[in-house]
Parts: sequence; structure tokens; C-alpha cells
Amino acid sequence: MKRIIVVAIIAVALAGCTVSTGSSYPSTQPSVASTPSAGVSSGGVSSVAQWEMTNGPIFDTITSDLQSIGTTGTNQDTVGMSSACTQLGLDVTTARGFSPIPDPTAQGEWASLLTTLASASQDCVNGVAQSNSGLLQQSAHELDTSTTEINALSHTLGLS
Repeated sequence: MKRIIVVAIIAVALAGCTVSTGSSYPSTQPSVASTPSAGVSSGGVSSVAQWEMTNGPIFDTITSDLQSIGTTGTNQDTVGMSSACTQLGLDVTTARGFSPIPDPTAQGEWASLLTTLASASQDCVNGVAQSNSGLLQQSAHELDTSTTEINALSHTLGLS
């Protein structure tokens, strides 16, 4: 049973690493042209670009959480992994409190990503607490799914 847990932890780590390498939030603000479907505010900046300027750092925060999950999983550090998964859940909760992205497609992708990450976080925490390899494997699958969702959102926002 212990070996199955270790394998599941490594699977979560690999999924986390896959997601973390896809960080595509730029260090500079996106141009208005990167979000052609968004309305332009009175300051000449699209409403989506304004949302990104205000809320964009959450992408880096979530990426950091995913890197922590990957590192702790690789190191077979179940206590650290539980902590990293808990932090991911807290940061997802914070992100859910943000105003919606003013682009319906991007908002749908964002909401889906946050739901996937919340599930991954909870399954990871529960999997570690219960030494349940099935929950850890489910978490790894959800983290893998989040990679696709991150890529879709990045494309919609013109960041990839």
C-alpha cells in the first residue's frame, strides 16, 4: 500500500510540473490588440487588459502553488504536499472572489479552471490525509486537465 501511495504522489508531482511549466502570464501588460473581443475603457485599455492588470498576479501565485505540489510530490513529502495543496485551494478561493473576466469565453475557461483546481486541491488534501492512492491519482488527473484549461485560457487572452 505504501508503494502505491508513493507512486500516486509522484503522479501528482508530474502533473503539477506539467502545469507549472505552462505559466504564460506575461511580465508586461497585454496590448489592447491581444483581446480584440473586449470593450475598450475610457483610458484606451481594453476591459480584459484592465482585468489582467488588476488580477494577473494570481496566475503567478497559482503557478507557484503548482510548482510546490510538484516539488513536494517529487520529494515524497506528504506533509509538504498537503500544505501545498491546501494553499492551492486557498488561492483558488481568493481567485473566485475576483470580478469576472469581461470576456464570456475567457470567463468560462477561468471558471472551469478554478473548479478543476479546487477539485485537485481537495482530492490531494484528502488523499494524503487518508493515504488514499485513488484520490491522489484523481488529483493528478485533475492537475493534468488543468494544463489544457490553462493553455485554452492563455490562448483566449492572447498570452500564448
